[in-house]
Amino acid sequence: MQLVFSERFDRSLRQALAVVQRAKKFEDAHDVWQARVSRDWRFYFRIIDDKYCLVDITAHPK
Repeated sequence: MQLVFSERFDRSLRQALAVVQRAKKFEDAHDVWQARVSRDWRFYFRIIDDKYCLVDITAHPK
């Protein structure tokens, strides 16, 4: 498995926590998954072949 970071994800990662708790399908049309970093943060990724392509990391709205 190889991780591929988008520029946006790389920028956002600098402001985020590092622990991931779980993942779920977020957007079927674009094959995007969502994973919880903490109660307040989520990151988004796509699975392409054997690569996990990290798309973004954001604060989760309450």
